[in-house]
Amino acid sequence: MGASAGHESLEDDLGAFGLASNAYDHLQPPEEFQLYEENCLAFEVFCSCSTQWRFAGMSGVQTGLDYSAVESVMRMMNIEKTAETFQKVRLVEIGALNALSEKRG
Repeated sequence: MGASAGHESLEDDLGAFGLASNAYDHLQPPEEFQLYEENCLAFEVFCSCSTQWRFAGMSGVQTGLDYSAVESVMRMMNIEKTAETFQKVRLVEIGALNALSEKRG
């Protein structure tokens, strides 16, 4: 779609799919947050898996990361402490799921 398909704006394109222009606002990180050094690797892995979410039902609610994809990402990133890092990634995932749930209301 896009302007060449007769739509003049992003709002028109999103509207064609029944989405509001703010449908993806939850994907924007807060302007500032604190990240402890010992969690940097897990956060980097989590961010590298940003397109690897599993969704449920017609509403498309995110249910968690695809763990096989997380494993692949960690292998490609040459992560040595995989079990420890994976547990930290899961904690970040839980926090993200809680934040997404709060946004949905």
